[in-house]
Amino acid sequence: MLKSKYRILLNYLKLTSLYLATLALASTGCASGDDFVDAAVSASAEATSASDNAPVDAPSDAMNPVDKSAEDLSVIDMTDYLADEEPEDENAGKLLGNFQFTYYWMAQEKRSKSAKKTPIYNSRCKPIAKVTQSYARRLAMEGTGTLRDGRLVNVSGPCECDRSPCFFVIKQKEKRWGVGVAERPLSPFRSAAVDTKVVKIGTTLYVPELDGLLMPGVAPWGGFVHDGCLIADDRGGGVKGKQIDFFMARRPYYQSFHRRHRLKKVTVYDGDKRCEGVKKSKAERRRTES
Repeated sequence: MLKSKYRILLNYLKLTSLYLATLALASTGCASGDDFVDAAVSASAEATSASDNAPVDAPSDAMNPVDKSAEDLSVIDMTDYLADEEPEDENAGKLLGNFQFTYYWMAQEKRSKSAKKTPIYNSRCKPIAKVTQSYARRLAMEGTGTLRDGRLVNVSGPCECDRSPCFFVIKQKEKRWGVGVAERPLSPFRSAAVDTKVVKIGTTLYVPELDGLLMPGVAPWGGFVHDGCLIADDRGGGVKGKQIDFFMARRPYYQSFHRRHRLKKVTVYDGDKRCEGVKKSKAERRRTES
């Protein structure tokens, strides 16, 4: 940015030198075209030499605008060219860093002819259902999923049962997409799982790479242009360090979004100020659905 400013100053100085040379020639009554060209080239070369010898970290005296007493030099206004970059957004929060960007969604049990089934348990070690071993692993990884009978189950944490982790059945309507830490309802395209050593649960985050992207699905959960605001609602077992696990609700939504955008690294800011309305709208939705 600094070098580009000096380059603009150099061009300005050359134009000014040419202008002054013209005035000098006119005042001495010089009418020769060759004299005019020689004087102009000489003035420009001197300006270039002075600027080349100037230190990079600060403009030299030779690069300062020439005598301001010369008439009509104000016709070239450098204010717009030398202005600083656009001011930072007043609502921009603290930069948290560059994060790995991953995705998760609700698991869905598919019909299987496999005779091998394994029970999944609640925290009292009572079986909730029998599922295939592959689906039990998928449930443990995603945290939330639907059973073939339509019930929605969510991971409750490690347990001492024959198989861990344990689960519980979600019955509340407002928790149709599962829950995160402390039974915080998950919202598609809003909720994110984080490493709680890096980001506290409940923190509002702003991801500029998401801002302006169309989300898959249909209203009210999808089909909207994202504003970049996320909420740390969940904690992922496989989420480590600077990583954001973006809740996509359904695998087809993830596939559609990933084909178009392929986000793998994002910039994350504290979104407390910028995303103030997101928490309010989420709380309002929960009230209207309960």
